[in-house]
Amino acid sequence: MRWQTFTYDCENRLVKTETMADTQVESTSSYQYDSLGRRVGKQSEIKGQSDQKRFLWQGLRMLREESQGQSSLYLYEPGSYAPLARVDQKEGEAENKVYYYHTDQIGTPLEMTDAEGQIVWQAKYRAWGAVEKLVVNEVEQNLRFQGQYFDVETGLHYNTFRYYDPEIGRFTTQDPIGLAGGFNLYQYAPSPIGWIDPLGWIKVYRNIRTDELVSDGISAKNPGRGMSPAGHVRNGSSPSFKGSQYVSTTTDMEVINKYKSAGQTTVSFDTDDVVHDSRGNKSIVDISTPDKAAAAGLKGPGANYAAASREILIEGHVPSNKITVC
Repeated sequence: MRWQTFTYDCENRLVKTETMADTQVESTSSYQYDSLGRRVGKQSEIKGQSDQKRFLWQGLRMLREESQGQSSLYLYEPGSYAPLARVDQKEGEAENKVYYYHTDQIGTPLEMTDAEGQIVWQAKYRAWGAVEKLVVNEVEQNLRFQGQYFDVETGLHYNTFRYYDPEIGRFTTQDPIGLAGGFNLYQYAPSPIGWIDPLGWIKVYRNIRTDELVSDGISAKNPGRGMSPAGHVRNGSSPSFKGSQYVSTTTDMEVINKYKSAGQTTVSFDTDDVVHDSRGNKSIVDISTPDKAAAAGLKGPGANYAAASREILIEGHVPSNKITVC
């Protein structure tokens, strides 16, 4: 018999696991996160073999992975979580090794080749992302569905703000944005062949201004301004505010209904569909809880307002075909 025990912190983040096989401990692991909820480290022991990894981030994409004696740099398609290449640097070796990803229609790695074009990793998947067979496994490769990282010690996929179980096609914890993401709090996506959810998020809402058109998509008033999240929240309701690089959204329909003005239209969109703005910038800043607001630099009334409004700041552009009128 085999079973697993998971331990979570007060932010509902997985921090410790233990896998038992009959009466023997098969594996243990522990995980660390930064103030934005991104996993920055893990330690694991599998059948007596210990491993430790550190992770560096660029926004909400994993940029670099470091382990004993080796580091890996990841390159992605622009505005996407689909991987293009990986550059490995090993201690004692003068030259870096470059590997190239070959993905399917939704950005899941099917093969990885070296600089000579030789296949060094190849996998066959079941429908919801579990590896059915590793055809070639000469180089460790842990990327799966877009935004997911395979943890061998648990069999789960780390998915930025949640963990995903590919054996059942569901997340192991509820959606962090609650019912705003849909009534099925554990759902990954309606279909694994055409949908992705790199962040474990789904939906945000906005009341668009009377001078905005859905057909134009959604963009900030002042792309590239460089204002802090605190400055945006502090000045956003002022009539003289000339705008920032952010668009305010919320995960809570009650907030939408409370602040909706005459003539405004309520829309929703998926945070995964945000693309780069006219200045080439894209980011998503979650300030929907007091801790997250504080981590983004908000204090006092501004932090309280952002948390009460379940606010998510969007830097980027939302194409019109990705917007739903509520």
